[in-house]
Amino acid sequence: MHAPRPLYIFAKPPEETALEAELRQRELGLASNYGRERFHTTILPLCDAREAPPGLVDILDAAFASMIAEPCTILFDRLHRNALRGGSALRDLRALQAMLVKRLTAMGLCLPRYLFRPHMSLAYGAAPERTIPIAPIGWQVRELQLVKSIHGEGRHETLARFELIRRQGSFGF
Repeated sequence: MHAPRPLYIFAKPPEETALEAELRQRELGLASNYGRERFHTTILPLCDAREAPPGLVDILDAAFASMIAEPCTILFDRLHRNALRGGSALRDLRALQAMLVKRLTAMGLCLPRYLFRPHMSLAYGAAPERTIPIAPIGWQVRELQLVKSIHGEGRHETLARFELIRRQGSFGF
C-alpha cells in the first residue's frame, strides 16, 4: 500500500517570516521536529495526488484567473497549543478561501468538507491546552501554492504557484 500523497492549496510564509516563526518556536519551548521549510497555512485540502482529476493545474489556473484574488495579510497574534492563530486580522484570508471554494465548486471540482480555521503549526505532537498572546507574526500573501505532502518523509513538494494580483493601483504617499 502506498503512503498518502495529499494535495493542498497552501499559503507559505516568506523566508524572513519563517525564520521569525522558528525563533518563536524555540522561545515558546515547542518541539523542533517541524522545520521552518514546512511552515504554512492550509487554505484548502484537495485530494490524494493519485486521484487528482486530469488537468487539475489548469482548473486551478482558470479559477484564479476568473476571480478577483488580491494579495491579503496573514497576521497571527496568539499561540494555541502548537499553532499560531489570529482573529479578525484574518478576515481577508477567510474571504479569499471562501471565494476559491465557491469558484472551484462552480467549475465542477469535488472538494472535501473542510472547516477553515486559519493557523500555522509550529510543531506536531502532544501540546498543553493553552492559548497565550504573542507579538504578532504575519506576512503579505502574494501567491498560493499547490503542494503535494509527502507523508512519511516530512516534506512538501510545490507543484504550481498562483499569483494573487493587485487589481487597484496604490498611491506612493
